[in-house]
Amino acid sequence: MVWVVRASGRVEWIGNHTDYNGGFVIPFAIAAYTTARAQLLDRKVIVLESEGFPPAEVSLDILAKEPEEIKAELKGLGIHEWTRYPIGVGEVLWKKGLLKGKGHKISFSTDLPMNAGLSSSASIEAATETAYARMFNFETTRQDAASMCQQAEHGVPNSPCGIMDQAVVFHGGGIFLDCKSLEYKPVSLPDWLRIGVVDTGVKHTIASTGEKVKSAYTNRREQCESAAQYLKVFTLRDVAMDSLKARKSDMDDLLYRRSMHIVGENERTQRMYEILTENSLGQSELYNEIRLLMMDSQLSSTNNFENSCPELDLLTLSCWLNGLAARLSGGGFGGSVVVPVKRGEEHKLHAAASEYKKIAERKKLEVPEPKVYIFEVAKGGPESKWEN
Repeated sequence: MVWVVRASGRVEWIGNHTDYNGGFVIPFAIAAYTTARAQLLDRKVIVLESEGFPPAEVSLDILAKEPEEIKAELKGLGIHEWTRYPIGVGEVLWKKGLLKGKGHKISFSTDLPMNAGLSSSASIEAATETAYARMFNFETTRQDAASMCQQAEHGVPNSPCGIMDQAVVFHGGGIFLDCKSLEYKPVSLPDWLRIGVVDTGVKHTIASTGEKVKSAYTNRREQCESAAQYLKVFTLRDVAMDSLKARKSDMDDLLYRRSMHIVGENERTQRMYEILTENSLGQSELYNEIRLLMMDSQLSSTNNFENSCPELDLLTLSCWLNGLAARLSGGGFGGSVVVPVKRGEEHKLHAAASEYKKIAERKKLEVPEPKVYIFEVAKGGPESKWEN
């Protein structure tokens, strides 16, 4: 028997770096998927396959080791880094007693754009967790499954992510997520709106701040924690804008700007939820509100959080000049821009991408050809079926 599971990617509509600060986020699951084909084996091994990579085989006993030991063993065997995500999920489930000592094989494929900031990692994790649940016949709630996948990403891959990606992939659709309580409310887009994404194709190793991008995410998290400690709160979620502004004169400028981004982004995310759910605005008014909120978010990422880059700044500017809402989506320092686009106006997205190239050329900035995607919202969480 082969279990076939698919799990979506996601786009961060708004709520940049607020999740690990206990704040608010609005992500949408998108109709692009990781598919996992999973089956039990007679041998006590784990076999992992993915398009474009050589197959990997490790002993089942690896799951009983600590994450750093697993990571070192995979590196020593020359096994590609992508395997850290499914093996990380297996490690967490093994130690919770949910796997039963049987070898297995999981083969992955995807139509989700890679390295575009659309959370292929959470998609792989969700597909893996669901495949394990089917193979080993256990049940978890969506919230527990999301939390275990977050724990898995913190482990073997050693990526200190928030809960946003895993939560929306398991819930499906769009959600307004309170990352402190983990309570969520569904969010829908109007029928006339689609999710555009433009991938810059840029992945920097050094940020404009001089930081190594590999460590910049961790740096931002530590800076937010330092700011919260200075302000004597548990997380920056607990800071009001007026209170923060009153502390500007006695606060370190860097920590103040990091705090301004998070506190402002929480306000913008709450306002976004209001306008998407209150149904009191006409089409033009609603789109303009979305555009202004996303513009403020992007400018704050550029100036306060410093997780944008010249390419993202130019691309969002090109979208704004073409009358489109746009902001970076995901961790930043490269990757993609999310661009809500009205049905029938998808050509504006392609025009903005073309204009971005021209602006970059005038500024003597060499950029890859941007890739344009248009997605529908994926309904529901991971799906599974079995085949003989």
